[in-house]
Amino acid sequence: MILILFFLIFGIIAISKFKGKFFSCDQNSVRDLEGSNYNKNDFYIDNKWDCYNSGADWVREYYNFDNMYQTMATLFVLSNNAGWYPTMFIGATVTEIDYVWKDGANSYWVFYFFIFMVLGSFFLLNLFTGVVITTFNEQKDKLGGMNNVKEDQQRDWIDIHKIVIDSDP
Repeated sequence: MILILFFLIFGIIAISKFKGKFFSCDQNSVRDLEGSNYNKNDFYIDNKWDCYNSGADWVREYYNFDNMYQTMATLFVLSNNAGWYPTMFIGATVTEIDYVWKDGANSYWVFYFFIFMVLGSFFLLNLFTGVVITTFNEQKDKLGGMNNVKEDQQRDWIDIHKIVIDSDP
């Protein structure tokens, strides 16, 4: 519950800042026409409409903050330290909705990702893992060992035999 609440808090902050901004112009979809003077680099792309006018596609990044489902999935990937760099880079370079990214536009949002990585990955995920392992070990002890003996007399008998085996003559 603590982990979900933590993700929700950071998710709400991310949605309020990044919703609709994790789009980019995919110029790989533009094919050069044979025999023409067309070149992909001839177009200056500043926004979504420039992208469409150049014949490219305006695509959303796979990990984004457009809704709570996508946000939670993105934050989970960030907390696992897998694929955190591209998401952080995009978050630090986004400008406005339907505009391309610019270097250094939001450099201070790197601290948001850094704080989330430290708290989410190193602290809360390890806490969650520790609780799961502790619960697993408790359940394993209940199923095996002396905990499956039903009566107190049987436990006492086993304890006496352990003492006898461990004693020296």
